[in-house]
Amino acid sequence: MARTLTDEERQLANEQPVANPFIGWTTIDEVAKIINRDHSTVRGWADKGWIISFYVGRKVRLVRIDEVKAFNERAVRKPKRRARIPKSPQ
Repeated sequence: MARTLTDEERQLANEQPVANPFIGWTTIDEVAKIINRDHSTVRGWADKGWIISFYVGRKVRLVRIDEVKAFNERAVRKPKRRARIPKSPQ
C-alpha cells in the first residue's frame, strides 16, 4: 500500500527547485538539422563512441548539442562525388 505524503513533506517538495537534467541535450535527428548533417552521420559518431549519447526508451537517443557542434567543427567533410559524365556516342 502506498504511503501518502504529510503536509510538511508536500511543502518541502514544492519548495525545492528541480533542475532539468536534459538542458543542452536533444535528439540525434534534431541536432543533425542544427549542424546541417545527415542523422546517420551523427548516429555513426555516437555508435563509434566519438560523442556521448544516451538512449531514452527503445528508439530515441539524446546527445549534447555543444559536444556535437564541437565535434562537427573538427570533423572533416568528405567532398561530394561528382556525377559521371556520360560518354558521347561516336
